[in-house]
Amino acid sequence: MKISHRILFSIVVTGFLFLAVFLIRPPQPSFGQQNYPPSSRVSACGCYVCGLLLAVNFPDKAPNCAGILATEACPVEMARMPVGTRRAFCKELRERSKNPSMDECLNLRGACDDVADEEPSPETACEKPTPWFDRSSPCTDVQSPVVEIRAGGVNLTMCGLRAFRWESNDPLALQAYVPVLREWVRSKVGDKICCSSMQNASRTGKPCDPATDIDCDGKPNQADVNNTYSGAPMPDINLSTSPQGADIDPFPAGLDPNSPDFRPERAGRDSKGVGECACKWELVKGDMKCSRNPAQEHVYTATWRCPSTKAEVFTTKTFPGSSPCR
Repeated sequence: MKISHRILFSIVVTGFLFLAVFLIRPPQPSFGQQNYPPSSRVSACGCYVCGLLLAVNFPDKAPNCAGILATEACPVEMARMPVGTRRAFCKELRERSKNPSMDECLNLRGACDDVADEEPSPETACEKPTPWFDRSSPCTDVQSPVVEIRAGGVNLTMCGLRAFRWESNDPLALQAYVPVLREWVRSKVGDKICCSSMQNASRTGKPCDPATDIDCDGKPNQADVNNTYSGAPMPDINLSTSPQGADIDPFPAGLDPNSPDFRPERAGRDSKGVGECACKWELVKGDMKCSRNPAQEHVYTATWRCPSTKAEVFTTKTFPGSSPCR
């Protein structure tokens, strides 16, 4: 009976010891989900570039942001950004670091690998064609440009939209300017404009809004001028483009540069594998062949290229052999 009491006493003591150890041991770490109290930390404003003391702010930094992250910590913050925001930030990083490939900055290069800057497509990078100047397309409302003196200035209007205005306090200067501007417009644009196409573009803004940019070259109408014509400001209405240094002979007198037989639009539509061009055509070469025989015609050959497809077409215009040629 005494042995039994001893055994029972030992069991009770051992139990109390285990309970005491459990109650006084420090809490062990848990790797499961935990509920932390809300953090009062504000977000960073940007990152240092490739370890340099050159801070680049985040495109959408918080108004109450504080501090600049080290380069090593930046990818974690970038991973939370929307792709568009991260692309903009990566572009800024490349420009500020003067290292387009970012090969010397492995951390940030890895964070930017999946949002590499997209090269603009030729369609988005080029000047848009102007359908209202394309006389080879069907049109339900054709009008001529109007040059007139009104309210102390000379106005150039097309299909009711003012494309250009020149003002002067000298009435004689205005009178003298009118025929010069008319001849300039005729040589640049011609005498026919498709107003139905222009009106549709005015409603939709596509390919551009002619009320603000009559030739879709990205320049406001009133600021898009050419001052090389006898020193007078003339609207620089751009129906096509030309690469720098292109070998282009001057157009001969009497050549309508917007004639459907000279422009490339119709030739492109009629040529197999060419079709419409999403950009303004480029005049890449202009070759004037003058005839020495008055009985034979002079020939001007234009080479046009579509920037978006690189397709080329050729157009020609002939002139009497008795006419001046240079």
